[in-house]
Amino acid sequence: MTPAIMMLMMTFIVSIASADSFPFTVFDGIKYKNKPSSAELGMAKIRILGAHALWDKGQDRSEPNEDRIRAAVRNQARGRLICLDVENWSVLGSDAQTAVSIAKLSFVINTARDERPDLKYGFYGIMPIRDYWRANRGPLDPRYQQWIEQCRRVMPLSELVDVLFPSIYTFYDDESGWESYARENLDAAKMYNKPIYPFIWPQYHPSTPLGGGWIPADYWRKQLNVCRQNADGLVIWGWSLETWDSQWPWWAETVSFMEDIRGFQD
Repeated sequence: MTPAIMMLMMTFIVSIASADSFPFTVFDGIKYKNKPSSAELGMAKIRILGAHALWDKGQDRSEPNEDRIRAAVRNQARGRLICLDVENWSVLGSDAQTAVSIAKLSFVINTARDERPDLKYGFYGIMPIRDYWRANRGPLDPRYQQWIEQCRRVMPLSELVDVLFPSIYTFYDDESGWESYARENLDAAKMYNKPIYPFIWPQYHPSTPLGGGWIPADYWRKQLNVCRQNADGLVIWGWSLETWDSQWPWWAETVSFMEDIRGFQD
């Protein structure tokens, strides 16, 4: 056996070991009423801490609340993955405004980690900054480059997080447009050099005319597959006044997707 062939074999073995060590993980962030446990499907737990957990009711949210941050993480299960969903401090303003927001976000995660250093943390939707239209313009467009530069400005936060939670929710029924936007956003996330777990949602984002409508099953399966091809896992988010229905088409696709993953990893 030649040295070159031996090297190729070793590379192949290492790649298999790496894949086995870091399997694709689907986290369950679904909040529909009466939803049963998804543990038997192999979905993992995640704790999403938003404004209601990090501030007192009715409190001004212009500054972090240290006591509430500590209380929010204090009793979490050991080793739990925590998504810090802080959406009230913009990172799209001037350099000075962005620096202030970064300082506040840094305080949040540093306080949480000081209280519970055994937990794993990431911020929702900040690395990269979610963008649809500029991302779809492509790297040669100045507006795309402006978006990438804004994403680079939040790079200091990447040193504080364990994982990334990009948001690639669905705004339109243009499947090719969604796929391009998702791939560009996930590719941009790679600049931070951390595991990537994008958030997806089986309903259209409420900011659009389609808001609240269910994403068709084949469109949803495409989203699952794009995440599998371009990320380390994903988080399925879902919240509305809807009551759980195990016959939802998107859920059938999710079950099938989980069965495929489990078969591959076994």
